[in-house]
Amino acid sequence: MNRVYIGDPCYVIGDDNWQNFCDMIDNNDNSQVIFDFMGHNIFVMQTKYGDGVYELFDDKYTLIGKLCVDSGLLCVMSFDGVQKIDGIDDGCVIEIKDFNVDNVYSDENATLFAGKYFVKTDYEDDEDDEDDYDESYDYDDDESYSD
Repeated sequence: MNRVYIGDPCYVIGDDNWQNFCDMIDNNDNSQVIFDFMGHNIFVMQTKYGDGVYELFDDKYTLIGKLCVDSGLLCVMSFDGVQKIDGIDDGCVIEIKDFNVDNVYSDENATLFAGKYFVKTDYEDDEDDEDDYDESYDYDDDESYSD
C-alpha cells in the first residue's frame, strides 16, 4: 500500500516552491495535468467551481473526508512528495494499493478519480438559491401574510 495525499496542493507544497509550482501549472492549457515536481509525479486539476469544500468518497460512497480548497486546485501525489504538513488536515492522506499517478484522472464533469476514490467538484451551492422565489405568485394577495 502507498500513502497518497489528495487535496489542495497549496497546503503541502513548500512556501518557497509555491510560485514555481504555479508557474508549471500556468504553462499548461489543460484543466488537468500530470507533471514532475521536484522528483515527484503530481496530478493536478482545476475544480469546477473553484474554492470550496469537496468530499472524498470511496467506491461504496462512504465519505472518507472533506477537502478544503483555497487555490481552486486539487492534487493527487505520493505522500513522499509532501513538503509541509501544517495544512495536511485540510486534505486527506489515504492508502492506495499499487498507486500510480498515471492512473489518476478527471472526467468532463470535473470529478477526480484515484483508485477506488473519487471527488465530485461539479456541485452548486444551493444555500443562496433564488429559485425559491416564485415570480408568478402574487404575494400581495396572500391571505396568510400579516403585518
